[in-house]
Amino acid sequence: MEVEPADWTAPFVRAQAKWRQGDKPGAIDDAGKAIQVNPRESEPYALRSQFRNAAAEKAGAIEDAGKVVEVSPREAAGWRWRGRLRFDQKEWRGALEDFGKAVELAPALSKELDPLIAQCRKNLGE
Repeated sequence: MEVEPADWTAPFVRAQAKWRQGDKPGAIDDAGKAIQVNPRESEPYALRSQFRNAAAEKAGAIEDAGKVVEVSPREAAGWRWRGRLRFDQKEWRGALEDFGKAVELAPALSKELDPLIAQCRKNLGE
């Protein structure tokens, strides 16, 4: 598949197809190509973060999730995702901050995130 220079969606879609076919390294690589084409788009970072997390590349997953919130700071989903990644890595302070920001941006998330926030606080001794 040829990729137009300004079209990040082609490698993005190809990454999804490769993942479904079981080509995890190829999927991560193509998500990275989508990022190279347009580093100001959050979706390729989110996709690569999900792929890296599933491939047990936890540090890379958190790094990409950080780019999601950097590029789209008003989107609660990015904060919630990075919070979950941090929570799973027992990074309680970072998870607590991310969950708090997610709830600030989308109060409806409080039902889902309040138990995780409470667990973070407990683990921090607060």
